[in-house]
Amino acid sequence: MITTRQRKRETSFFGAARARANGKATMILVIATITATAGKRDELIEVAKKCVVETRKEDGCRQYDLMASTENDVDIAFFERWDSREALDQHMRTPHMAAFVKEKAEKNLQVGDLGVAIYDIA
Repeated sequence: MITTRQRKRETSFFGAARARANGKATMILVIATITATAGKRDELIEVAKKCVVETRKEDGCRQYDLMASTENDVDIAFFERWDSREALDQHMRTPHMAAFVKEKAEKNLQVGDLGVAIYDIA
């Protein structure tokens, strides 16, 4: 059985392909990486999961996945698909993103800067 969410994702994907072919703006893809403080990756993942749940409810969010590196015990990444840059910008202003950033800092869960790469489907 295909859920409404799956149908929206499929429609969004194929809609982006049609828009690309017509020269219109397309879906935005984001890969964000965080290096956890040594010994704190599991705690960082638990904090991030709260943000993931809320983010997936946002308008314009088509995919928001949290991943843990299989090559080391400190790196995590987010893979995101957004309908537009505006939807991504709105996401960055949400209360759950502010709470995520605050909790990471208060618990010293992150080393260095967040890595962010933003792409348009070519």
